[in-house]
Amino acid sequence: MLALRIVTPWTAVGSEFQLSPKLHYIDPPCKNEAIEIGVFITNQDITDSAWPGRDSLKSNLIGSYILPNGSIVFAAYWVIECPDFSGMPTEFRYFKGVDKSKLPDTVRALAFGDHTDGSKVIYDLLGKVSKNVA
Repeated sequence: MLALRIVTPWTAVGSEFQLSPKLHYIDPPCKNEAIEIGVFITNQDITDSAWPGRDSLKSNLIGSYILPNGSIVFAAYWVIECPDFSGMPTEFRYFKGVDKSKLPDTVRALAFGDHTDGSKVIYDLLGKVSKNVA
């Protein structure tokens, strides 16, 4: 079962630096593409060589973990066409009392929702900061 999707569009990738050689880094998507990470939970006896979505999504395995109840969690990623974010806000506001001079020009935002297949989805976005404080 695909439980969670995390979608990072090409516009939200700020740099290609690596913080630790122990972490698994995913190459940034090309222009007009996004990286989608899927978290799958299964009760089936599946090995790392046959993870969910390997063939159907042409995904790359990030890793897996066996839960105490025997279920297996897999994380994998694949490249998709960048979703249409035209209806999403492109500016973010802060509450009154925030020192406007200390606001950055851009800010990361996470948008949570439901995907049409029933899985949850998190969109990793980058937006401009409105200097007009609400």
